[in-house]
Amino acid sequence: MAARPRLLVSRHAQFVSIAVPNAGAKPPTMADSKLLPYGAEYAKSGRSSCKACRLPISQGAVRLSMRKPSSFFDGLQDNWHHFDCFWIRLRTEINEASIRGIENLRWEDAERVRRAIEEHSAKPLSTPGRTPAKVELKAEYAKSAAGKCFECKEKVPKGDLKLGHKAHWYHLDCFSSASLDFTGTAKDITGFFMLEEEDKSRLVAMFPKQEDENNENGEPLAKRSCPETPQRPQEDSRNKIEMKEQSQKMWTLRECSATSARPKL
Repeated sequence: MAARPRLLVSRHAQFVSIAVPNAGAKPPTMADSKLLPYGAEYAKSGRSSCKACRLPISQGAVRLSMRKPSSFFDGLQDNWHHFDCFWIRLRTEINEASIRGIENLRWEDAERVRRAIEEHSAKPLSTPGRTPAKVELKAEYAKSAAGKCFECKEKVPKGDLKLGHKAHWYHLDCFSSASLDFTGTAKDITGFFMLEEEDKSRLVAMFPKQEDENNENGEPLAKRSCPETPQRPQEDSRNKIEMKEQSQKMWTLRECSATSARPKL
């Protein structure tokens, strides 16, 4: 009997090379799923924190992980992110077959992941070999009135929205005079998704989406060579409807089993 291959990862390794499975490949077995580079599940409690924004992930919320070598054992550990934070931080290719646990999500949440994969795949990649410096911003509400705006030197009132770069904070109105070459959009700002809707709208107006497809050096961005999506026949559409119904029935059974109620299918 042939020995089962094992994944050996050094405790001192900084990165691990994991092949992203083909999207058309067969679903991974239980053993294979442990080697997948990404993960998806519902947060079991509210104790975990997002590795990107450092804020708590609410219990029951969909969370996504990037798997990296563990510092405590030989293997990979999950680094969990909020749904939106995951896609902002992701810099590599991804497909449905490379996400462990996506089959255990509710249908609408799995569809949400699939749409995010399509949007991520359509984004342009920077020219290979170049890693231009990028200005990173953060947004949060002032926890006290002790902090001062780095531009006007006036205090930022408690509870007011402020923008930060490294150790410096700014009033929203003062930021435009700060001479920071931020080329991202509002959604690229750390903490954006934790703000109130009114403040999100203010940032979206301040940092609109750029239509220019050149990088900082004026060079064209290289796009992923994605094959054209073939026309799906009606049979595939029927299969999708059946899969959706099966997923809904499965979750109905799970919820009724948890409450010891009789399901209505």
